[in-house]
Parts: sequence; C-alpha cells; structure tokens
Amino acid sequence: MTKAEKQVNKAVANVSQKIEKKVTPEFRQKATKFASQADKFAGEVEAVGEELEQIAEHILPSGAGSSAMFVASYDKNVSRLFIFRCLWLIIQ
Repeated sequence: MTKAEKQVNKAVANVSQKIEKKVTPEFRQKATKFASQADKFAGEVEAVGEELEQIAEHILPSGAGSSAMFVASYDKNVSRLFIFRCLWLIIQ
C-alpha cells in the first residue's frame, strides 16, 4: 500500500468516526432498511437478467447463426460506504 493510499484510508477513517458519533439510532435503522431494499433490488435485477437469458435461448436456437446479448452490470459486493456517500455529504 502506498503512502498516498494510507493517508486516504486514514482520512476516511477519521471522517467515518466523526459521522458515526453523529448518527442517531433512528437514522441507522433507516439506513439499514434502505441497504436491505437496495440488496433486494439488485437481486431482482439479476433475476430479470436470468429470465432474459432463458427467453433468448428459446428464441434463438443453438446453431441458428444469430446471437443476442443482454448486459446489466452491477457489483454484488458494493460497499455500504458507496451507497451512503451522498447521505454522509448531507450530514456534513
């Protein structure tokens, strides 16, 4: 890890500690609920993508010389920090 990365990590940790002190239990509960809903939505997007793939397999038989691609990208392991970044900016 470079010196710059260490400094960034230290700054993020300091900001996180300051924010943590100001977060109320009510806000934490709402944030947890929001994160749960975001995870559920990501799962639904993945399910729709799988259904589209199945439909494509039925429409385009193998060896037909045609193809289709459905692309929906998201990161399953998205950081909670990324999700709440805009909320943290509002708090500050």
